[in-house]
Amino acid sequence: MTPPALRSLLTGLIDYAGLFPPAGLGMEAAIRNYDSYVRGEHAWMLGRFIVPAARLAEYEDTVCNSGVDASAWSLSVLATASDADVVGRFNTGGDESGRCGSGSVDVVEIKAANAREIQDAARAFGGNYQIYFETPPDKWHALLQATAVARARAKIRTGGEVAGAIPEESRVLEFLRIASERRLAFKATAGLHHPLRGMQRLTYQTESPQAVMHGFLNVFCAAVLLWHEPKMRQEAAWMLDERDADAITMDESMTWHNSGVTLTAEQIRKARDKFAISFGSCSFTEPIEDLRKLGWL
Repeated sequence: MTPPALRSLLTGLIDYAGLFPPAGLGMEAAIRNYDSYVRGEHAWMLGRFIVPAARLAEYEDTVCNSGVDASAWSLSVLATASDADVVGRFNTGGDESGRCGSGSVDVVEIKAANAREIQDAARAFGGNYQIYFETPPDKWHALLQATAVARARAKIRTGGEVAGAIPEESRVLEFLRIASERRLAFKATAGLHHPLRGMQRLTYQTESPQAVMHGFLNVFCAAVLLWHEPKMRQEAAWMLDERDADAITMDESMTWHNSGVTLTAEQIRKARDKFAISFGSCSFTEPIEDLRKLGWL
């Protein structure tokens, strides 16, 4: 049985990004994978299917031809302000969209370099979608505020296929601190395939280079802590650095012994609902396999 605290943390946590590196699957393979996850034992951990706006037509054609029933699926679309009409037509059935039960878009993820781009995109998509803005780290102080003003959410990139794409712990802590202070909900993307921080391969290639990658337990538990206790930054930093599963107790609460922090299942649930929303991963099975190895699933 999954410990209550861990279940609160993992419920709906993983958005499936199988189309993206390092998995980089074809559309049919990604759709069939997601279909199997939706119907699988760990469906309760699964979030949205992520697809670029430019591939929505391909996505729909593939669903139609595969015979998969995706009518209940929720999609998160990577887009720009200019894609608002494309996304709108998909959702409303224009251009024969939706003819095969291909789900609907309720989340849009957009890269924005400045406040004007945030404003323009928010205006283009109106209030019809939940928007996440990924902004440059050196502009977080200003642009996370602009994101909050736009009634949108924030997005942080936590990894990539090269070591240089992995932000320092101090950067992740800074993002979580600013977002929690502004009560600004967020999602993460890239590099969170594993529960705990540690040395991992950057891709699935045999000769892939390795680097120290962030863990999704580290990032999201630190976020939960800062949501409830914004002054406990040092403890959050310790949690982000944790690499030892034996230093964590999972039961009705989640206790991180090295930081002296205990998070109850209810605290975790509340912060997940309002703040630490999800992360995109090109693998849904890898996080599950790692949690099983740790004896937590």
